[in-house]
Parts: sequence; C-alpha cells; structure tokens
Amino acid sequence: MKKFILNEILKAAKVGFLFDMVLNAIFFSLALIFNDFNMQIALEINKNALFLVSSILIFILAGMIIKGDKSHLDKEKTTKKLFNLVGCKILLFILAIFTVINASIIDYILILLQKQQ
Repeated sequence: MKKFILNEILKAAKVGFLFDMVLNAIFFSLALIFNDFNMQIALEINKNALFLVSSILIFILAGMIIKGDKSHLDKEKTTKKLFNLVGCKILLFILAIFTVINASIIDYILILLQKQQ
C-alpha cells in the first residue's frame, strides 16, 4: 500500500515537473526573443510569469476547496486514467508547489548573478 501511494505521488511529481519545464521553455524563449536576447531580463520575466501562474493555480485551488462539494473535475475520467488515488485538487496543489519551487530557484540564480556584477 505504501509503495502504491508513493508511486502515485511520484507520478504527480513527474507531471508537475514536466508542467514547469514546458512553462519555463515558453516564457524564457519568449522573453529572450522580445528583449534582444538579454539573459538577466529574460530570467526576471520568466520568474515573474511563474509566480503569476502559481498564484492563479493556488487561487483556483482555493475556490475548489471553499466550494466544498465534489466538483465535476473529480468525477471526470481524465485524472482517473493517470491516477487512482490522486484527485484533481491534489494535482493542482502539486503543480502549484512545483511552480513556486521553480520560480524560487530562478530567483536565487538572479541573486547570484547580481552579486557577481
């Protein structure tokens, strides 16, 4: 049973990691293109966009929790195809957590870049 729960959490973590890598690729490449390939500005825009996405995810999650009843998303077959235990609310929480961690890592990289200058 513990192995099953750990396997479900690891699958959700993989989804969260892939979600963040796709967001990073999109935001970073667009920021590089629109800012004349300035790396520091692109990292700053990427970090801000990731914090914005994570706050939107947390806002949606809070609305789902406050609503209280089972939403139609929990009854859909989409999350049940991938996960047996993890529902839509837990998956949104994991996505938000990974996005915040990713944005924090980028912020730390920006701090290190500013100290070198």
